[in-house]
Amino acid sequence: MVDDNDAAAVARVRGIFEDVVAGGFRAEMVEGASDEEIDAWAAAQGVRMVPAAVREILRIMGKQGGAWLPGTTFGVRKVDAEVREEAGWCVDEADERGISHGMRDPAGMLVVTEGGAYVYLVVDGSDLAEPDPPMWVLFESGKVTSTTFRDLEPGRLTARIPCHGRERDCSGHRRLGC
Repeated sequence: MVDDNDAAAVARVRGIFEDVVAGGFRAEMVEGASDEEIDAWAAAQGVRMVPAAVREILRIMGKQGGAWLPGTTFGVRKVDAEVREEAGWCVDEADERGISHGMRDPAGMLVVTEGGAYVYLVVDGSDLAEPDPPMWVLFESGKVTSTTFRDLEPGRLTARIPCHGRERDCSGHRRLGC
């Protein structure tokens, strides 16, 4: 059963995608995943639920993300338990360095994408029940920031995503994590 909050999250993701397609993004370059594939992907990471917004992103482009997040490991075929373990090392690094990150349940996180083996986009385990949760960007340096799906639109990558191993605006570049 889909509640109003789930429906609003799905509509928001669909709206972002439709806006980007209207702006010239080629929708035929992406391939969505089924709910069964999404559930298996989450289970492989040891996670029991996928937020409605993340599920909708994967329904749209979970098998093939096209040019949305080029240069990243993304989708139900690529992000697995090993990538999740690597993302966990970023949180460990933050903890070891005494860097406050604000995540409440990093052990239960869901990894959505990985870029260059040094940056990961995740949902905190404590936020998995939220229809449209904040997304966290974990850096191998231990730095942790938050972002949104809209910040990750093609052509709108912000300073929250690293470029050349440093945090700066990549919007003029062709690849995430150049």
